[in-house]
Amino acid sequence: MTRDFGVRKSRWALPADHLLVILLGLLLLVGVVGWCWEQQLGSIRTAEAWTIKGPPCPVVSGTAQFGYAPQAMDTFQFVGTRFSRVYGYVKCLAISDHGGTGWGQVPVCRFNSPMLLDVTAPSGHATYFTQMSPATVTIVQGSPTCVLGAGPGIR
Repeated sequence: MTRDFGVRKSRWALPADHLLVILLGLLLLVGVVGWCWEQQLGSIRTAEAWTIKGPPCPVVSGTAQFGYAPQAMDTFQFVGTRFSRVYGYVKCLAISDHGGTGWGQVPVCRFNSPMLLDVTAPSGHATYFTQMSPATVTIVQGSPTCVLGAGPGIR
């Protein structure tokens, strides 16, 4: 014969192994949310670093007036866009749109001293005369935009 001593089990009481599984699940959830948050902050920082503010690059009607044909220039493809330049180095990156918070990608290329840039994107074409100034070309909704200035990390 057992005695009850007036202690009743709640009908909501869970066995210890169930509580342990719930606790581990909550810890895993907190870890995943923290990791996602860190990834989001990294995307925002990258987008901020690659979004250059500056005056627009001078637009010209073509490269022939400067004695260059796009075929004779240093040409490369990046994310569906053809870039041609006369001189210098380039660094490209596809950043997340909407300031690093979006799901889409925005191609960005930094040039240290291109002099002349000929850009053919999916929805537009432009030729920029940057002289020997650094320049950053961003492809926004398939069309190229260019600003003078390339930010740190390009020489």
